[in-house]
Amino acid sequence: MLRITKFIETHFWLFFIIGIVLGLATPQLGETFRPLLQPALMLMLLLIFLKLDLGEIIKKMKDFRLMSYLTILYLIIIPLFTYLIFTFIDKTLAMGFLLLAAMPPGVASPALTDIVKGNTVLAMSIMIICSLLAPFTVPLLFHYITPAEFSPNSQSMFLTMAMLIFIPLILSYPAKKIIPKTIKKTVPYFAATNVLIIFFFVYTAIATEQSFILANTDQVLWQLILLYLFFIALHIIGYIAGYGRPKQDKIAITVANTYRNNGMAIVLATSFFSPTIVILAVLSEIPWSTLLAPFKRSLKYLK
Repeated sequence: MLRITKFIETHFWLFFIIGIVLGLATPQLGETFRPLLQPALMLMLLLIFLKLDLGEIIKKMKDFRLMSYLTILYLIIIPLFTYLIFTFIDKTLAMGFLLLAAMPPGVASPALTDIVKGNTVLAMSIMIICSLLAPFTVPLLFHYITPAEFSPNSQSMFLTMAMLIFIPLILSYPAKKIIPKTIKKTVPYFAATNVLIIFFFVYTAIATEQSFILANTDQVLWQLILLYLFFIALHIIGYIAGYGRPKQDKIAITVANTYRNNGMAIVLATSFFSPTIVILAVLSEIPWSTLLAPFKRSLKYLK
């Protein structure tokens, strides 16, 4: 079993690509699985919270300057500049890119950081604190910087995000008390399980919009080009943001900055935004799923 787990963790990118291909080739189950996106996202968060070493996380969070700097960069500065830049291209797409940029680091970011040999504890700390703050920052960003007629209901968005994040966090505490031995035995399988959950997300997201993707290839290709440029820029910004820190920290900061919670973006897009933004959120799974392997290779040449 551990061999299978190791294979899944090592070849994570293969599962993501298979999810894309299956979503385009066999989309029949997409609509059936769509209602499961929220529970799947909550399960991913629950597995992360169950794995937490609170002592290590709190120790990292005590670096107040670093955490303040990164959370302001991730949750405010990058989303603001992203929105301002994309308003010159297309105002609707600007809303979609704002949504992607405003998301906290993905629940898989610590696992992805581990895959590329970064500081997993730092990645976990960044993910936790940003996830706890995101239900407040995301609705406020949309409320104050987007046109009122297009801005989603801030209260509803806050409640949805709070439910997705805080319910798994709350459930993790009694679980650690009631079944600590079971958790300890199953922790080695958590990363592989999260890879499979991401595969499920990728498949479901692509499958539900398969007909639109295939019928509007020009629009899709244009959006994909923008998304790849956006994700490459996030890699560069993340690595520069870690200037002066050890390479493992730079990797963690880069992964946390780039591999945002696209699953949450898809859930929010489906609940609050137009189909155009839903498509953009879905398509973001493609660069999200395919750029980690090139980034890993590029680390050989980075200091």
